[in-house]
Amino acid sequence: HRSHLGGGPAADGFDIFAVEFVVAENSLKLEATDFLLFRQLFRRVPPSTVFVFMDATHRYWAKLVAVAAEEGRFDAALPHFEAGKSLFGFPKHVLVLRKQPALRAGEAPAASASVSSRLAWFESHRMAHGEWWKRRAAGGDEDSDETSTLPQTLQCDAQVE
Repeated sequence: HRSHLGGGPAADGFDIFAVEFVVAENSLKLEATDFLLFRQLFRRVPPSTVFVFMDATHRYWAKLVAVAAEEGRFDAALPHFEAGKSLFGFPKHVLVLRKQPALRAGEAPAASASVSSRLAWFESHRMAHGEWWKRRAAGGDEDSDETSTLPQTLQCDAQVE
C-alpha cells in the first residue's frame, strides 16, 4: 500500500525503513530532541510499516521501543546473530519494530517477557555508558574501560523474538 507521510515525494510510499548505523552515531542529537525524528515517523506511518534498526550498539533499543509505544502500537523483535554468522561476518545489534493497528476497546497489548528483559538490560547499558561519559568529561576515568561499569551479561534462550 502507499501512504503519504506529509514529508513530500521522498517520504511517500515506504513500507519498510532500514536504519543502519544512525542511532548511536547521532545519539546526543536524538536525545536532545527526545527522538523527535523517530517520534514523527512512528506517528505518521500506517499499520504494517516495519523499521529495521542495525547499529554498533544496542544501548538505544529500549528508548526507541518506548518512543514507538508512545506514538502508536508496535511489536518489537530482537534478532540475534551468532558470532561469525551475522551480516558481513561481525555481530550487529538489530531491533525490528512493526506498527500494529490501534487497540480495540478492551484489548490489551501482548509483550514478550524475553524482549522486555533484554530491553531492560540494554537500557542499563545506555545508562552506564552515559555515567561513564559524565565521569570522563569531569576528568575522571580517562584511562578506564567503560565496560567495567556495565551490568553482567544477560543469558537469553531465544534466538529471535
